[in-house]
Amino acid sequence: MPKLNLHLGVHKTGTTFIQDQVALYSAENHTHFEYAPLNVLRRHITYKLKKPLFPLRYKLSKVFNFDKNLLISDENMIGVSEQIPETGEIYKDTSAVIERFKQALPNHELTVYLSLRSPLPYLVSMYSEYLRHFPYMCFNTFSQHIDGSTFLWSDRFKSAFTTHNDIQFVISDFDNFKENKLDWVSALTFGEQSVLSERVARSRKTLTSETIQVLSQLGENSSKVLRVLEDNAYTHGNRFAPYDDKQLEVADKRYQDDLNYLGKFPNITLMR
Repeated sequence: MPKLNLHLGVHKTGTTFIQDQVALYSAENHTHFEYAPLNVLRRHITYKLKKPLFPLRYKLSKVFNFDKNLLISDENMIGVSEQIPETGEIYKDTSAVIERFKQALPNHELTVYLSLRSPLPYLVSMYSEYLRHFPYMCFNTFSQHIDGSTFLWSDRFKSAFTTHNDIQFVISDFDNFKENKLDWVSALTFGEQSVLSERVARSRKTLTSETIQVLSQLGENSSKVLRVLEDNAYTHGNRFAPYDDKQLEVADKRYQDDLNYLGKFPNITLMR
């Protein structure tokens, strides 16, 4: 039975770095798995998934050879940054997305991959990502629907883990990404990719306080100006840090306890 590795993020956990690594590797090597670059996947699949009558299996057949192992990777399939300021309900569609792939590819052995990180740095990083695409919004408004001090990943994904208890989930701790990124790429590529290319750019960093202060004065043009600043490496200063050390410490402890809780699920494997 061929295998399907479905990599669903989450955002700001090295997903772009991983996708670029695999895209480069699969373009330059004969692989025993199929992989579609992110631009192809988003054009043909990602942004149409929510349509009830979208013919997912047919569209996948136009991109992939079903006789081979498949790696499908796009965090936007389960959520986007603008959901945080709108409702705070990011990733609520995860279970439904998994079900669609189960129905579309019933002859593939499905494994779902998720990388998680401590919630407060995640929110700050997502805020930076939001500012890259949308007009300026202050952090308090952006995060008003999410209480970072009580945020638990298990609350976001438990329904997916329990509803789909017939499939395996692999969860990686992004806090150890520097040490385990090759292991993560290797697992996603069915053990085939054993080296990382130095030609792939590093992930974009959290914005600095100085940059955010500049953006706050620009209104509707803020995201356009930010892209110019980042493209030309003009950003400088201290990384934006709305939380103090004590808040970060408490949140990280809750996060580690949450990972330990998730590790007790029979269909979850932790990579730490």
